[in-house]
Amino acid sequence: MTKRVLIFLSLFFMASYSVLSVHAQVGKNQIINGDFENPLDPEKGQRWEFCCGLAQGKMDIDKKEFVKGKQSMLVTVSAIGAVAWEPHVKIIGLSVEKGKKYTYSAFMKAEKQRSIVIDTRRCAAEIFFGNSGVIQISTEWKEYSWTVTATETNDGDVMVLTQLGVDKANTWIDNARFYEGEYTADLEMNAVQKAVSPSGKVALTWASIKKAW
Repeated sequence: MTKRVLIFLSLFFMASYSVLSVHAQVGKNQIINGDFENPLDPEKGQRWEFCCGLAQGKMDIDKKEFVKGKQSMLVTVSAIGAVAWEPHVKIIGLSVEKGKKYTYSAFMKAEKQRSIVIDTRRCAAEIFFGNSGVIQISTEWKEYSWTVTATETNDGDVMVLTQLGVDKANTWIDNARFYEGEYTADLEMNAVQKAVSPSGKVALTWASIKKAW
């Protein structure tokens, strides 16, 4: 009996160490207010901004719809513009190192099925890091991700855009993260969720992540 207990404990600690070690290799989430538990303040440091161009809309805190904490961000789109980025919401104030991969992931849903466009770029001169990714958003909360390789080193002048001008539909965002490396599940989430790639295919599940580790 004692031998079995020791074997079980050894396997448990080995598994725990493996998970923690691999998780530690993944870059720390850079987004400070990605769960939207704090007010949206576009005037201070790292910030969320809503830009509409010829479109109409706004971003607000929603206390009724959320997947983490008790709030999410609701982006209301009253009218779309002439291009995909009218309107768009963006997180400004991120950092990257040339040659390394970075992932933006977030839980999203919309009032009806819709398309969005994700891209990562330098704020000054708006230089793109790789291609944009088109993602199909459903009416249920799901986690979506977009991974890009940085083409330059930049400290604090990088932004991720969520372009909402493809379809007119209100969209919710919660638990937004930006970190070094490929997609990894948020270990703080209570339930296992799926991540969907920009192609619309299921990219990763918790089981496949553990297998990859």
